[in-house]
Order: sequence, then C-alpha cells, then structure tokens
Amino acid sequence: MKIGIILLLVLFSFQVNAQDLKKNRFEINTFQNRGSNTIGPESVKTTGINIGYTRYVLNRLNLGVAYGFGEFYGRGSELLERFDDFNDLERDYRQFQIKLGYDVIQTKRFVLGIHAEYLRNYRNGVDEILTSWDRDEQGNKVNFQESIGFSRSATPSFYTGAYLMTKLHNQIYLKGDASYGVPSMNFDYQLFQFSFGLTYQF
Repeated sequence: MKIGIILLLVLFSFQVNAQDLKKNRFEINTFQNRGSNTIGPESVKTTGINIGYTRYVLNRLNLGVAYGFGEFYGRGSELLERFDDFNDLERDYRQFQIKLGYDVIQTKRFVLGIHAEYLRNYRNGVDEILTSWDRDEQGNKVNFQESIGFSRSATPSFYTGAYLMTKLHNQIYLKGDASYGVPSMNFDYQLFQFSFGLTYQF
C-alpha cells in the first residue's frame, strides 16, 4: 500500500496538460482472474470489483493504479477445497495493481492499447489440516478429531495484455481488457485476467 501512495504522488506531480487534453481516467470494472497449476490439479478463480485511476505521462504512455476486492475460490486440492467450506472467509480477497499502458491506436472515439501490470493479491487460506484418531478393538477409527489452520497470504504476479476503449457519451467510455500471467513470476501457475467496465476521462 505504501508503494501505491508514492505512485499516486508521482502521478499527480506530472504536468503534461492532462486537464486540457483529458488525460486522466477514473475506472470501475468487474474482473475475473483464473488460474491453474501446470504441474498439479489445483485451479483458482476470483471475481470482484476493481476501482482505479490512470494518468497519461506522455501522449500515448499512461501509468495507473487500482484496488480491487472480491471472492476467491479454489479447486483440486485438499487445502483449497476445504477453504471453500468457510463462506465468511472466502470473500476476504484484495488485490493491488500497478499498470503501464501504451495506446497503439488512439482516436477521439476509440483506443486500442497494450499494457504490462504488476498485481499483488491478499487472501485467507488453509495452511494446514491436522487429524488424529484412535482405533477400537476391531481396528475401526474412533474419536476422530480435525484441526484446520488458516493464514493470510500475499502473492505477487505479473501480466501482459491488451485493452480496448470505445466512447459511449461525452467523457464516458466502455473499457475491457484481457491479460496473461507471465509464468516466471507466477511460479507453477498459468493465469488469465479479464475485466470489463466504465471509464470517465477528464
């Protein structure tokens, strides 16, 4: 979060006639992040809402930050499956993004660009499941007990992709983007990210 505050100060320090050229953007999007482990059965999915601010630092080059929250779901492993049993915890997902974009095509009504993005997510998860039991005279398990431990994790990831903006009315645009997670930072996971929403440019 400290990085985000510093970045916002840097964004506001640029003087590139942003007000005259309408080079500031506020955005609100719905997003979905999907991933799967390339060497295991695990898969994850997150859906939520994202709010962001973007500022052009050059005519086509833009820099932005965003904050999102949503629900995290996992499948394919005991730790992920058991976590989904706790509905009050699965909603506690947060993400922070830093984006660097470039408008390849830029007109008054249409923008097509490419971007690179650093995303860090924070979520609860099951970190251990401890079980214990005794056996009766017939060898059956009795007095079965289970203890589940939770922890808060922070995971970094890096994406590249493209975005598209089309003008709806005056300063309001419809915006969508799709990104692919770079494997080197995403460890053994293959990740995809999609978002769709509205942008106010001023």
